[in-house]
Amino acid sequence: MTPTTEQIGYLLSNIADLEIIGDFTVNEPVAITPSPDDIREIAEKVVVKNQCYQNVSEIIALTKRDVKFVTGVITGGLLPICHAWLKIGDEYHDPTFEVMSQRVNCTPPEYIYHPTAELDLADLIIVTLANKFRPPHPAAVADMFPELLLINKVA
Repeated sequence: MTPTTEQIGYLLSNIADLEIIGDFTVNEPVAITPSPDDIREIAEKVVVKNQCYQNVSEIIALTKRDVKFVTGVITGGLLPICHAWLKIGDEYHDPTFEVMSQRVNCTPPEYIYHPTAELDLADLIIVTLANKFRPPHPAAVADMFPELLLINKVA
């Protein structure tokens, strides 16, 4: 069963380290497409299991493309998962799950991706520095830079 937008908003507002009070709604889910070859080549070299924020940050640092760091929540499994993926132009890509699925020879999971923030390189650097050099988890973005959030407080 896929959680409703309201349930996702409730979960997002109650994640232990996400200091947001109140009910929130999230943007519509986004579709994930396979990564372009150049991004995939970089991902195959840098992706580490369970390190999506670091993986995406490193890919952005190593590519010459105009790429956005997307942080949000994925659903479709047992529990919602805070996760990071990429946006290039109007397309979203999840190099972490792509590479890890290939390494263990399985089909990538069919998650539903709910973005909470999209950061360009300048925003990514600012948030990472403000977050004591840790890549931006949704909690860090929400706490330090609420203006970057794609989620909205329900009136």
